[in-house]
Amino acid sequence: MEQLRSGGLLARIGVYKAEATDGTSPHNVRLKIAPHPFAQGSMRYAFHCQLLLSDGWTPGIIKQFKESGRRHNTREEYLKQIEVSSISAYLAQEFNKVKEPGDAEIRFLRTHVAAVPASAGSSASASADVFYNLEESLPAGTFVNKWTFDVTAQHMMVTDLQGVRDTHTGVYHLTDPVLLCRDTSRFGATNLGEKFMRRCVFAVQALLDEVGNGYTPPPPASPHHPEHAPGSEVPALQSAPQQQVLRHLQAEHDRHERVRCACHGFPEHLVVHHVRREVVAPAVEVLLFGHAKLRLEALRSVVVGGGAAAAEAAAAAAPTPAAAAACCSACARAPERMGRHAFAIALTTIFCYLGESLALVGPASIKAPRVTRTWRHQHACKSSAIGLRMSSWSDGDSESDAEAAYMGQSLRNLLAVRASATVQHYWLEFRDELQPTWLKEFEEADHNVGEVGWDGFLTALMRSEPESITVKKKAQRPRGGSGNNPFLSDNRTQIEYTVVVKPYEIAKKIMKVREQLAQEWMRDLQLMDQENHELLRHHDDLLVMNADEADRARQLFFYNDPWGTNAKSPLHQQNYRELIELVTKVALRRYETELRMTGQRYHANWLERFLVKAGDNLVGNDLMEAMLEGPMMMINPKVSGSADKPKMINPLQIAQGVMKRRVAAAAEFRSMLTSIPDDHAQLMRTFLEQQLGAQADSLVMADHSDFHDDI
Repeated sequence: MEQLRSGGLLARIGVYKAEATDGTSPHNVRLKIAPHPFAQGSMRYAFHCQLLLSDGWTPGIIKQFKESGRRHNTREEYLKQIEVSSISAYLAQEFNKVKEPGDAEIRFLRTHVAAVPASAGSSASASADVFYNLEESLPAGTFVNKWTFDVTAQHMMVTDLQGVRDTHTGVYHLTDPVLLCRDTSRFGATNLGEKFMRRCVFAVQALLDEVGNGYTPPPPASPHHPEHAPGSEVPALQSAPQQQVLRHLQAEHDRHERVRCACHGFPEHLVVHHVRREVVAPAVEVLLFGHAKLRLEALRSVVVGGGAAAAEAAAAAAPTPAAAAACCSACARAPERMGRHAFAIALTTIFCYLGESLALVGPASIKAPRVTRTWRHQHACKSSAIGLRMSSWSDGDSESDAEAAYMGQSLRNLLAVRASATVQHYWLEFRDELQPTWLKEFEEADHNVGEVGWDGFLTALMRSEPESITVKKKAQRPRGGSGNNPFLSDNRTQIEYTVVVKPYEIAKKIMKVREQLAQEWMRDLQLMDQENHELLRHHDDLLVMNADEADRARQLFFYNDPWGTNAKSPLHQQNYRELIELVTKVALRRYETELRMTGQRYHANWLERFLVKAGDNLVGNDLMEAMLEGPMMMINPKVSGSADKPKMINPLQIAQGVMKRRVAAAAEFRSMLTSIPDDHAQLMRTFLEQQLGAQADSLVMADHSDFHDDI
């Protein structure tokens, strides 16, 4: 079998029969796929590849979903991506009909799904999120965002505009759109619903106001409609353009529903077989580029085997050596920029397309809500450019940055949750049941740490006004006799008093306890190596003893050292258990990614299947014990027609790999915990600055009012 060396990586060549999702007949495709990805985004990985077309081998990019499991490896999820592409392409086509004559034309490349045998796939992780966006296309881009929102009667909105510009025709070819829609059951996981669609609309309108262009919305809908009463949340659809668009969208939806039904008859060899269950291999997109021009017919989608990992990465062409050298030197000087808007209000772009002229455009300041968004340009030895992205999540983070952000946020959130529980425990010890009840109700009222984050939770507490609560109760004194004696009257005195709950003081208490718990957790995380050693020792004991004897052999005499110098927090046992669970979760994420990155997909599939079976019932050390006790497994790929050699899956080896990464994750957590006091100082500084700004604004408004009164 011929080999392809791409970026120092070897990739096998194979001929794979593809089943198209648009109802066309299958066709054969010859692909060369690199075994490791060179880039990733928030959803997919990107691999170098070559596709054999009529004019020979053409370099390209294959994209594959990151996430694995039944929620992602389904035909429906792949077809949702095709539906997004189809609807976006149609809306772009309609937009081109009404655009101004001098505006650039915009097209979305249509996507198709196909499948290849599982043995051809590989996945991994790398860095860089690449796409192309010129400043001159900004008005057209915002037009598309706002126009799709208006023409669909505020039902959906095309966002995340990215792509390339054909220098010969001036047409912008966009790919990987994101559809925000009121119906969150459609268009995949990136459809974040009406709330984020409204945020995008606000950002787009801010851009339109700043650049001062003459955007003209579609004809307004009639305020009355037979299907919707006046004041209904669903806008009326009376204008002819809106009716035409909605009819087409409904037809697209019906067509994809028929395709979903037909897809249940996929050929058997297109399904990756795991033990006792089937998982469709993840979909990937192939975006092909030439060496000096864009290939317009280049976008394809295929399903690459492996049955799991996948992800996002925008594609970039392979430039000439001279162009690559020029791009590298220029990108190295590109600074990091900060904007004031959640959706890249900082109008910073980099012109970098296949080695063409590269220039840095300074940001334009726009008055917007105090929401920061990091602009980042990253380079992966390919021509690339980053610009406006109208999605609600961060883009362009490398694998290490994304993993570090996930770890840091998870650790800080857990620390806030446990600190809140500890403060409530202290209150209850002192017979104060009022403040714990108030804090629980506060957390349930849209201030859950898991949703708003530790900083959002504490900031909301500090901003809350003091609250006076009147308590009525009867005086506690002995009555005498039986408590349920009906002949004894209850003549105890009624007591009434007022308690002032001060959320700001509660936030300070929680921050103080967070710092104390951080010091305690730093000591606890040093025990991770001993935890792993104890798990292995207990596993060895089970081989020579029965279960009861092995459990007695590891029974603790004391949970806390009575002769220790460091006092433990009152909820130390529960805190330690949840900390171990978080460390194990991070280690599992890393190890599964590394297994796929190194081509050990059989081990990765075993680990994925084990985690799905374990569910939420097994976590932390219990999960590791179950993994150690798992049976060895022999996998013969030849049964499914693969030429790979038989593989032996040893759960002990996989568990040891996870343990090694638990130690590494614990060390990183210890380093992160040292910054907790600095986090609190920054949070307090930001809060005080906002308070001073609000007071200054109120004084200005008061002076302004007095001035008018004097006049």
